[in-house]
Amino acid sequence: DDALIFLYYSDFSLEQTLSGTIMCNVRFNIMTTLDRKLNNLSVRLKWPKLETTLSFISVNPNEQTYLSYTLLGEGCYTMDKLPNIVVNRCRVKNMTQQDCASRIRWLKKQ
Repeated sequence: DDALIFLYYSDFSLEQTLSGTIMCNVRFNIMTTLDRKLNNLSVRLKWPKLETTLSFISVNPNEQTYLSYTLLGEGCYTMDKLPNIVVNRCRVKNMTQQDCASRIRWLKKQ
């Protein structure tokens, strides 16, 4: 079965406040090629010096869903690297959590 769950980010912007704080605004996206709805996905994304959690609920197949975030810290400079993805929960009807988690792929922009 080649059905996958793709995670990626888009609309990335980086700025520094007058106080010197580094901020990045980003949209985390998910899209699946599953033949049924992804009921729940909860992951922790870990880059060098930056970490965030994402939770998606009721993601329909072949439909892009996104969450907008603002992250703080110099770790924003490392988001061009692939994150480690720690899966806390992955639920799809008639699929084990392990099988669901094994289908997750990070897409990196070219």
